[in-house]
Amino acid sequence: MTEQDLPEPPFEGVDTPFPVGTKTSSREEFLRRFAGYTRPNSFTVKDLILYGANVAGGVHAGSPKSPEEITMHENADVLQILGKEPALLELLGIGQVVVRSLAPLYRLVKADIV
Repeated sequence: MTEQDLPEPPFEGVDTPFPVGTKTSSREEFLRRFAGYTRPNSFTVKDLILYGANVAGGVHAGSPKSPEEITMHENADVLQILGKEPALLELLGIGQVVVRSLAPLYRLVKADIV
């Protein structure tokens, strides 16, 4: 990983209704954070990660079990954003947040090695 590998926030400097900036939170708070809504279910970051890993094939392909997973799976066939399932596209943003939050640790480790 290099400095160039660290992603920029996706909406920085763009006129958007989405909040921009940083917020310090625990892992548990991050996983409980609202990430999306498809009637009748709302989804947390954790719901999207588990769906991507356990239903959509990120770790292994499985069958949806929870009402949230069923809703995401049903919508995956009929709704695409940039050619991707919305739940999986949302994982890109989650990954950016995680990588960016680890950047200070990466810099400390890199400085200690060099």
